[in-house]
Amino acid sequence: MEKNLLLIFKIFAMIVKELVKSILLAIFAFAIIVLIVSIIRQRIDRTSLELKSTVTSSEGVHYNMKIKINQKSYSFGEPVRFYFEITNTSSQTITLRSSSPITPAVDLVMRRVLPEEPSDVYVWSERHPDQARHEIRLQPGETYAIEWTLTLARPGVYEAQTLWVEPSVSGSPPRKGWSRATTPCVLYGVRKEDPAVQALCHPLNRGKRALGQEPSIPSRP
Repeated sequence: MEKNLLLIFKIFAMIVKELVKSILLAIFAFAIIVLIVSIIRQRIDRTSLELKSTVTSSEGVHYNMKIKINQKSYSFGEPVRFYFEITNTSSQTITLRSSSPITPAVDLVMRRVLPEEPSDVYVWSERHPDQARHEIRLQPGETYAIEWTLTLARPGVYEAQTLWVEPSVSGSPPRKGWSRATTPCVLYGVRKEDPAVQALCHPLNRGKRALGQEPSIPSRP
C-alpha cells in the first residue's frame, strides 16, 4: 500500500513538474511575443512622415515639393525635426515673393490641436527672423530648403503646417495668399491608444483637418 502511494506521489510530482515547465515556457514565449510586438510598434512610430509632390502653379510653373517630419511619435522632451524643400523643375527662373516685405514667402508652423488649451503655436519665421525671406528666387533645377529642429514645451497632438507663396515667373507681381500642406497627428509625449487621440487621428478626421480652414499666421516682425 505504501509503495503504491509512493508511486502515485512520484507520478503526480512528475506531472506537476512538467506542467510547471509548460507554464514557464508559455510565459516566456508570451513575453517574447510582447517584446517583438513592442519593438515593431516602436519602429512604426519612429518612421518619418513624408510628403512629396509635383505641383503646377496657376501660371503653369512646375516645381517639386518635399515635406518631412522625422518621426510619427515622440517621447516628451525629444527634438522634432521639420524639413521642407522646393525645387524649380521648370525651364525658367521662378520667384516666391510675398505681397509684404514683413511676411515670409515660406513658413513652417507646429500647432498643438489636442488639448486645444492652452494654445501652443510655434512659427519658424518668428524664431528665425534672420533666415526668413519674403522673396526667394530659384534658377532651373535649384532647390530652397529649410530644416527646423525644435523642442515642444507641452505634450499633446500637434499638426505640422507648411505655408508658401505660389511661385511665379520672375518679374510677375507679388502673390497674395498662401498655399499650404498639413501633416496632422504628430504625437508628442502622448499614447496613440488614448481614446481622445484615436478619435482625433482617425483617418476621416485627419482628412478634415488637412482640408480645414487656413490658419492665421503671424507676420514676421
